Amino acid sequence: MEIEFWSGWLFPLFEWPGRWEAYLVLALYAAGLLIVLLRTRKDFAGLRGRRLILFLFLLILTPLLNNLLVLRLHVPDLLPLPFRAAEPVMPGLPLLGLLPVAVGAAWTGAGPAVLLGLLAGVFRAGTTTHNLLEPFSLVLQAALIGYLLRQDYRGRLAWLARQPFVALPV
Repeated sequence: MEIEFWSGWLFPLFEWPGRWEAYLVLALYAAGLLIVLLRTRKDFAGLRGRRLILFLFLLILTPLLNNLLVLRLHVPDLLPLPFRAAEPVMPGLPLLGLLPVAVGAAWTGAGPAVLLGLLAGVFRAGTTTHNLLEPFSLVLQAALIGYLLRQDYRGRLAWLARQPFVALPV
């Protein structure tokens, strides 16, 4: 196990699923993404001035931080996935990959955080697993972080859920 300072630029590549059930799941994920974006459209209306500049800066920063400080697990006899012609890539975890998503969720809202999560998921999954369904897990994480950081409930437990150090690990 080692930490790479810069993982390098790889072009995101996705492979279509081999089974028909995966297409059904992909359609459900895409419908869920559209529903979340429609429900959070008020967050996009609030992107003016400094918030818009912050969102654009986070859009640029997201791919960069997904390649910076990547924890690589070295597996000596890593075999390719069945029915895949691609050379297997060592699994990696960007240590700062969710930072722009968390900042976007805290300062711009859940809607922009969902788009940042989708961008981070495309870069993360497209360069390692090549799985078309994997970016949607980061979309779900971004929506959950955005919801937890911007809730308006009262009480000690709700105050605790609004803290970034509690909302991010959840």
